[in-house]
Amino acid sequence: MTVEGALSLWLLGVLLVAVVSNVCRAPRGEAASMLLGLGGAVVVLGVVYLRTVFNQVRKLQRANEALKRRIAADHPNDDVSVADDGSLTFKPRR
Repeated sequence: MTVEGALSLWLLGVLLVAVVSNVCRAPRGEAASMLLGLGGAVVVLGVVYLRTVFNQVRKLQRANEALKRRIAADHPNDDVSVADDGSLTFKPRR
């Protein structure tokens, strides 16, 4: 888990505890607005979390492509084919 993910979960927990305690004591109109505020916070935290996950996936994809290029460069006399699962196969050129 990344630092952003841990902080997001901690902040979400704090907000949830604060909102639940306030909703229990607040009149109906204020409780509804607090719940809307909590929903907005959850959406923002979800966007931050998804952005972090997608950035990590992009980094892994770039590293994977760089590794494939390095392996192919180490085998200049072979035909390199990449399977659907990402595995590499080297066949000597004839």
